[in-house]
Formats: sequence, C-alpha cells, structure tokens
Amino acid sequence: MGSNDDVPINEDDGRRVAEAIAATSSVAGELVRDHEAEHGEILPTLLLDEIGQWFVDTLGRDANACRAVDAVSELYETGDDDIQTIVVTGFLEAMPHVGHTGREVVDQLSGALRAELRGMENRTPN
Repeated sequence: MGSNDDVPINEDDGRRVAEAIAATSSVAGELVRDHEAEHGEILPTLLLDEIGQWFVDTLGRDANACRAVDAVSELYETGDDDIQTIVVTGFLEAMPHVGHTGREVVDQLSGALRAELRGMENRTPN
C-alpha cells in the first residue's frame, strides 16, 4: 500500500480498534491510553503498528501482547473492508520481512493474518 492517507479511517473504526485492544489486558489498556494522550486521538493504523512492534519486540512471548494480537486477528476476521485495511496497513506492515530478526513471530499469527501477510509479500518485492 502507499501512504496512510489512502486508508479509510473514521472515528468509529478507531474507537473499535482501541476498545478491542484495551479490553485484552491492563497493559494493553495503558498502551491505548498512552497512545491517545500522545496523539490527542486514536490513530488506529499507528496504534496497530505499536501493537505489532510490541509483539515482535517480545518475540511473541508476552501473554499480554499475544492477547492483543488475538484481538487484532478477531478484528481482521470479523471486520468490514475498512477495518481489514486498517489491520493490514497498521499491524501486518509492522511484521518483520522474510530473513529479518523476529520473523518467527509470524508463525504465531492466525491463519487468516498469515495468509494475508504472505499474499502481501508475494505482491511486493523485498
């Protein structure tokens, strides 16, 4: 995808993403509150990038990060096209590329997210 300017984002989608993440643990809730305090609003693609980085940085071993990723997967699998685009642009683009450190976390993603990520990688030269 191009810039985040192409992503259809509305306040309801941002709130839906934030609430889904915040509900997974007190740590995730604090991350969401910090994000909103820092940016003055919920920027869902940036928030999901932060969740992706948290997951990668902890090598998928932090239970709170894993619960947040489960919520991201649920959003993707049950969301409309706009929510799916936000997940792809924010979360999946934060995943390490083939051959990069932390790539093993991709194996912990849901089947739907792994399939989408592999499809993205097959369309995009590394």
